[in-house]
Order: sequence, then structure tokens, then C-alpha cells
Amino acid sequence: MDEILLKEQKKNEKAKHRIIGLTLETRPDYIDEEEIVSFRNLGCTRVELGVQSIYDDVLELNKRGHLVSETIRATKLLKDAGFKINFHMMPGLPGSTPARDFKMFKQLFESQDFQPDMLKIYPTVVLKDSILYNMWKKGQYKPLSNKTFEKLVLRIKNETITPYVRIARLVRDVPTSSIIAGPTISNLRQIIIPQSKCPCIRCREVREGYLPRLAKAIARRREAGEVENEIILDRIDYTASDGKEIFLQYVSKKNNPSLSFPPLNKGRARVGSNDASNQKLFALLRLRIPSIFCHSERNEADNGGRMQSKNLGPDLSTSSRSAELNFAQDDIEKIDNEKLYELFPVLKNSALIREVHTYGKLTQIDKQNSSSPQHIGLGKKLLIEAERISKEEFGLNKIVVISGVGVRGYYKKSGYKLRDTYMVKSL
Repeated sequence: MDEILLKEQKKNEKAKHRIIGLTLETRPDYIDEEEIVSFRNLGCTRVELGVQSIYDDVLELNKRGHLVSETIRATKLLKDAGFKINFHMMPGLPGSTPARDFKMFKQLFESQDFQPDMLKIYPTVVLKDSILYNMWKKGQYKPLSNKTFEKLVLRIKNETITPYVRIARLVRDVPTSSIIAGPTISNLRQIIIPQSKCPCIRCREVREGYLPRLAKAIARRREAGEVENEIILDRIDYTASDGKEIFLQYVSKKNNPSLSFPPLNKGRARVGSNDASNQKLFALLRLRIPSIFCHSERNEADNGGRMQSKNLGPDLSTSSRSAELNFAQDDIEKIDNEKLYELFPVLKNSALIREVHTYGKLTQIDKQNSSSPQHIGLGKKLLIEAERISKEEFGLNKIVVISGVGVRGYYKKSGYKLRDTYMVKSL
């Protein structure tokens, strides 16, 4: 690893302005163990994959240069290395239809092969002097209309999205003047809000607009000496890439306008709350039990058993693989982590924390703000619960965090140490 880069990373651990995470974008077929080493040396914590479609015929027709099997393999390798994953998806591609696109998004969260943490949804648009432009001019391609795209996205948000995914972006910032044909709505999210019941992280996370009311609620409860918790620790279990994902989140009680904070204690997660779309999200943690520890559970699911899913949303039996996905299943199941563990020995026999995030108003490091969820202990409580789950439920004696360079100090305060670019703690 470059000594100059190491030196700069060390400086950034204690700098006034710190790099808390690094995101790199790439293609699914570029991901292998060596690329993961390069990403970690750079301090990368999240990878965005240009998936676009999960149908091989669509990928081949559009000359993407990769197949769905490579998306599945990349997703598994990245998750077992602790990365957060953002899929770029493109409805309206030649070879697809609105009905097929909807089915594709449904499959993303019904099949255990995908389960992205985040999504960016970009509609296919026609730009001048492109191959697609020539196809459109010849009548060989019909793009989505504004209305069709709007209805499709609304249906995707209301019927397929789970509480553990964040829709990071709708529509790419292509100037409408450059779009010859296809959707031109640049404020789609704003348009569909009145009809949306989306439970995604972006639609639930606490933002600045809630903070004045939140601060008043906190003050009132403190003055009254009340200690009842208005925020609950909730948990969703699901299967992904042959491993077990545990999504922990602090959310408001359903339909409760008073949003104060719980005292710092070691309360256990409450499983299976009500409708997620009605709850505000204050903090989250993604815990992964890698695939090597879950093969027996996976085999049971493949033989007709249903994986138990304790969640806020629809029943998630994520063991299925669609017959429409044309890939060599035997090849996918041969993916193992031996090479990954040779390159990163610290990952072996470890639980993985892939993300810890507290929402709300930004607060300076080591400072507190009564109107912000940050720096009041929510992240620490999530860490404690993740450590408990790893040890008590899965018998693991080590937990690993994929930490941004500027956040290493935070984990050191909780007993974590830097090894192989990860923060590690013995349990």
C-alpha cells in the first residue's frame, strides 16, 4: 500500500474535517478479490454497481458487456467483504417493458441473490447521435412516456421496496433540452410524494424539518421528568447472498407525534413493528453474518423451508431464484470466500458491520445538540446490540466494521482496533 496514502489517512483520522466514507462506482464484471483489496486500501466503504437490468437478454441487446451472474457474484463478494452496495437500475431499456421492469424490481427484493442496500433509478432516455437515437428514429425503440414512468416508479415504491433499502436517487441529471425522447420529469420524487407509501430509508429518515418540533418534545418530557421511550429499537432479519442480514434501526413509535430520545442503556431490539412508512428513522446498523456460516440455513430454504423474517414490511422469504434469470446456478453456488480470507484474514470467523448511520442535523465532533439525534448514544447502542447478536445468537467471538478513515476514532472508543484496513473487536 502506498506510504503517502497511509500517511494522509492517518492524518485524516484526527483532522477537523474527516472523510467518513468513500464511494466508488464500477461495473459488476470488474469486481474480484484483487479489486476489493484495492478498494479497501483507498478507504472505500460503499460500491455502486452499474447493474441496469437483471435480464440477460436485455443486457446482451444493450451491449452491457456483463450478465446477471456477474452481478450476483459481485454482490456476494462485496457483502462478504463488508461493503454497502448501491445498484444503478435503468427501466425502459430496449428489450424490456413496464410490466417486466416492475417484475425486475420485485425480484431484487424477493431473490436472496440481490437485496441491494441502496438504489438509483434512472429511466432510459434517447440522446442525439447515439445508437439508441438511430433505433428510435427507425421505430425500433419506444421509450417510456412521462406518465408511464411516473406510474411505474410509484408502483415500485409502494409495492416492492423494503424498509432496509434507500432510494438514493430518482432520475439522472440530464438536461431536458438534451433528451430527444423518454421521461423528462426532473422532480419526480416531489410529484409522487402525495401518493407514495414508500417505506425506504430516504422516505423515513429524520431531516431538518422535524428538529424544531423534536427539540420542544424533548424539553417538555425532560421538564416533566418522564422517561418513557418514544423511539424504539427495531430489527429486520433477511437472507442475502447466502448470508444472514440483520438490519437494526431506531424508529419512532407508530403515529406518535412526540419524538424524543431513549436513555442510553442496553435494551434489546424489538422485533416486528407495524407499518414502516409511518415511522421516522433516527439511526440504523447493518450487521452481516457471512455466507460461510449460513450454508445449513440456505440448504433448508432451498429444500422448501422458509427463512424466518422478522420485519416491518411484507413477508420476505428470500431463498427464491427466478426461472427467468438465465445464469448458471451451479457456478454461483461455487463462489466461496477462501481467496478473500487469504487476502483479509481478519474477516474469517467474523460478523460484519457494514453500516452505522445516524440521521438528523449535522453536529460537530465531540459536541452535543439537543435538537439532533447525533452524538447522544444511538450509534453506541446499536453497536452493543450488534455485538450481542453476533456472540449470543451466532456464537461468533469477533466483529469487524468496514469503517471510513475519519470514523476510526469513533470505533476505537468502543474497543475496536485497526487491522487489515478494518476496525476489529474480540467479543
